[in-house]
Amino acid sequence: MKINAKTRIYIDGANLYRSMKFETEELDYARFYRYLNDKYRPEAVYVFIGFVGIHQPLYDFLKRCGYKLVFKETLQNKDGEIKGNVDAELIVQYISTTYLDDPAIFKKIKKTPSRDVPLSQ
Repeated sequence: MKINAKTRIYIDGANLYRSMKFETEELDYARFYRYLNDKYRPEAVYVFIGFVGIHQPLYDFLKRCGYKLVFKETLQNKDGEIKGNVDAELIVQYISTTYLDDPAIFKKIKKTPSRDVPLSQ
């Protein structure tokens, strides 16, 4: 991976949490942030996560570690499970920080013909 000032890391917080449930140790979020920072030198490390008020201490801790949190409103399904689908927010953040930051790329995208949805009217 080429490392430069525009490197950004996007993490789906629920997927990270779920994948770590099968490990023998809990994820050390501070250490993980340092690893990502040392290895990739990112401009930002975003964590996309559904907001649940009782987890505010965790959110505060993640911010202190250096993560940039992007919250999604959560919904509770009929089984009582809390869901916060962050996929769309992750994609929007990626596009806005990757393409819209760079006028040359955005100009090229804007000029690309599309039969589906026009970029501007």
